Amino acid sequence: MLTGLRPGVVAAAPWQEIDLDTAEWHIAACRMKMNHDHIVPLPRQVVALLNELQALTGRGDYVFPSPAKQKTPHVHRDALSKALREKGFRGKHATHGFRGMLRTVGRERLGIDIDVLEAQLAHAKRGEVQQAYDRTTFDDDRCRVMQEWADYIDRLCDVKA
Repeated sequence: MLTGLRPGVVAAAPWQEIDLDTAEWHIAACRMKMNHDHIVPLPRQVVALLNELQALTGRGDYVFPSPAKQKTPHVHRDALSKALREKGFRGKHATHGFRGMLRTVGRERLGIDIDVLEAQLAHAKRGEVQQAYDRTTFDDDRCRVMQEWADYIDRLCDVKA
């Protein structure tokens, strides 16, 4: 929810991609749908959560190691969907829906520029000319925006509490 990443990328996150000191997640191209390296700025809430998680699970290969013997050494992306269902969101929300939520709420409520949101979601540039010439990544903007997004989520949680 706080990164805008695809569920499969999150479930299979290796610790080696995450730098808690610089608050960045460097995802290798081979793990991304568009087959491009992707740098994700991590808001302080995510860094705090990852520090807590690391204290609980240790620093093995994966952020979310498999709790049982299975085909993958990390949790399966369906485990994230199962967690949502168990929290009462069956038929109401899906893990991939957090990406749509970031794009929609970010645009409508927070007034975030669409190009910055698209860059955060690692969507392909539209049109042949943009794909050929536009190399913008909006790194500084995305860092600010992801912190703004995490703060917005925090405010929603405070209202609900």
